[in-house]
Amino acid sequence: SLGFGASSRPYSCNTRLARLDFLRFNGEGVKNWIIQCDTFFSVDQTPEEYKVRLAVVHFEGKALQWHNAYVKNVGLNKLSSWNDYTWLYYIFQN
Repeated sequence: SLGFGASSRPYSCNTRLARLDFLRFNGEGVKNWIIQCDTFFSVDQTPEEYKVRLAVVHFEGKALQWHNAYVKNVGLNKLSSWNDYTWLYYIFQN
């Protein structure tokens, strides 16, 4: 574990079936992006505690600005679960 929570196995972010690139996200098309992320996480068997952090390193533009404001309010070590985080971002967009 990288200190992001307890995990029973180390996580290497390697898909088991094929090499998949994680999608960049600029804040547009949030519903489709979340569906694609969920699919990636399923194929990759990504542990819950890594999902938000993995997604965020692929943020740019408006999405990255929103994330930076979010982290400023809650702190980097208190990120929400993937479901809560995506719900908050979706609410922000609407």
